[in-house]
Amino acid sequence: MTINPDFIFRKEFDNTGVLLNTVDNKVFYLNAISVIIFELLQQGCDKAQILEGLGKRVRNLPPQASQDVEVLLEQLKKIGVLED
Repeated sequence: MTINPDFIFRKEFDNTGVLLNTVDNKVFYLNAISVIIFELLQQGCDKAQILEGLGKRVRNLPPQASQDVEVLLEQLKKIGVLED
């Protein structure tokens, strides 16, 4: 997966984030966990590496974390942030 260069990512002071589509000026907001996932994507991590990275950064990672990551990745693909 690669990140579409038409999107700009900005991490906010409260660890949330913003994705801006520079083509149509749409803005997407990320919660703190989604920001961690996005930062791991920027590092070239795959799903397994993302889960490992989350486990290192988030205390008490919920059992459904794998499913949650998959849902976010699908949403990012749907809005055009991620390309195969």
